[in-house]
Amino acid sequence: MKQIEEGLEQQLLARCQECIDVAELACNDQQVDIETLMSHQGEPPPDCAVFVAGHESSLLAKGWLHGDGLRPQLGRSLLALIQQQDRRLQAMDQELTVLRVTLDERKQIDRAKGLLMQHRGLSEEEAYTTLRRMAMSQNKKLIDIATAMLTIADVLPSHP
Repeated sequence: MKQIEEGLEQQLLARCQECIDVAELACNDQQVDIETLMSHQGEPPPDCAVFVAGHESSLLAKGWLHGDGLRPQLGRSLLALIQQQDRRLQAMDQELTVLRVTLDERKQIDRAKGLLMQHRGLSEEEAYTTLRRMAMSQNKKLIDIATAMLTIADVLPSHP
């Protein structure tokens, strides 16, 4: 059982690292787009839709900005880019939230197993089996049983 838990933990850590790598790659790609935009003469390339605050004077000098704002083509490109990045960030935020919840649940289940091991003298596998059996018999999720067990343990005196 411990090997399975360690395997799941490694998979979770690997998935988190993949998400970080994807975010870093997107950041690097955006930096390349910024450099392309800033080095391009005349109109911005049609596939380049990046605008960075602080470069307004350079963009104005190249004619990509009007005195009262963005040229329509660049404005639409920027809006599309911002919307795309917003969707990507929301998806990554949701995924990160799910991963955090999963990790917190895993920690609570491990603490509940530890309680069973300590108070009943069970092995780790026996403690996990006991938790699963309790969850099935009460038709509840494993995390709900673990949370209830930890709540009760907090109010009971410690076992010598």
